[in-house]
Amino acid sequence: MPGKPPVTVTHAHRPKRPPRKRAPAAKIAGPTIVTMRAKPGWFGAVPDLTEEEHRRRSDAADALWRELVRRATGKA
Repeated sequence: MPGKPPVTVTHAHRPKRPPRKRAPAAKIAGPTIVTMRAKPGWFGAVPDLTEEEHRRRSDAADALWRELVRRATGKA
């Protein structure tokens, strides 16, 4: 079109975003009793063992350790 000069666009029009919806405020129902639980130990919750069962497990662990040492050192 010979009669019209070229048009320069300096900024593009962006449509406005709708405003963000805010989350509804939490309603406080009143005082609440909170109890703390003890954290489980390093190995998790351990059931209560009787003295006899504790001794049997200790003896089994000791025997296993001695067997591992015997195999590692090559002793018969």
